[in-house]
Amino acid sequence: MAEKRHRQTGLIFIGLVISLLLGALAFRQVEAKDLWEGIKNVNPLAFGLYFLIRIFNFILPGLRSKVMFSPISNVSFLTLMKSVWLAFAVNNIIPLRAGEIARVAYLAQKAEVPTATVLTIVAFERILDMVGLLLLVSFVAIFWGGTLPVGPSAIVAALLLCGVVLGLWWVAKFPNAFLSLLKKTSGIFGEKIQSFALKCGSAMTDGIQALDSAKSFVTVFLLTLGFWGVAIVMTTMWIWAFSIDTIWIAPFLIVVCLSIGTALPSAPGHIGVFHWLVIQSFLLVGVESATSTPYAVVVHAMEVLPFTLLAIPFFYRDIWKMFKNRSLES
Repeated sequence: MAEKRHRQTGLIFIGLVISLLLGALAFRQVEAKDLWEGIKNVNPLAFGLYFLIRIFNFILPGLRSKVMFSPISNVSFLTLMKSVWLAFAVNNIIPLRAGEIARVAYLAQKAEVPTATVLTIVAFERILDMVGLLLLVSFVAIFWGGTLPVGPSAIVAALLLCGVVLGLWWVAKFPNAFLSLLKKTSGIFGEKIQSFALKCGSAMTDGIQALDSAKSFVTVFLLTLGFWGVAIVMTTMWIWAFSIDTIWIAPFLIVVCLSIGTALPSAPGHIGVFHWLVIQSFLLVGVESATSTPYAVVVHAMEVLPFTLLAIPFFYRDIWKMFKNRSLES
């Protein structure tokens, strides 16, 4: 336990250092006067459009979770959408992607489903998100004239993810065959390990029951693509709001760079890291930092503050209850 805490403390410290360094690099050549001028010139209509578009990045994952949970629980779409919002808000307050842990605990409680089953569903959703990201990376690599460091590693990652998705589909299609195979292989290591493996395997098959249906499989995949599509539309809207003259593929490149770069350890809300990644993405398409820095500041503030602050009155009772029941630790 002490070793785990030391590791977590170390990762938090590394994240803070990365955020400070990249934040300093992002703002080192920008004067406050120029930054304020750029912020003042943003089209005010963008703030209203942002809320209309951003809400779909809670709705679409909520609908995807509804498809995944439908064979095992009658949990409402509203609860599932709120769980996505909860994860988003907690990630902006607590480091080390704690929002995913909070979401799993919240859904296990609300859907009355074992934590291991919820964890399987959330893990599968993250795999789908990575597949969507790899498709975006491929799209940018094909249509952008610049150099994108995708190379063999991206191809290997794509093949691995496709293998995982196909493997999970097989498990959903033939759960008894999977459990029988698991029973035989885990039995080599003794009864205790076999019992634990079968318990986890059963929870896994419950979590991906929805994939047994071709319609459900296609639906969750299309909703994943829709999630990434919303991110592209939102980025395009902000570029328009700041009157930034750039190439058509710039929103795709920005989303790709942000999605990959924010996987690094950082301060909550990706402070500093977000700003540096946005500025570097714009530099790749010929937009100077004096133009892109106001964009980074406003977009980051709008991404983090409104929905995080609004989450506090919605979720403080649930979060308190989860901490009280020590659900987060489990």
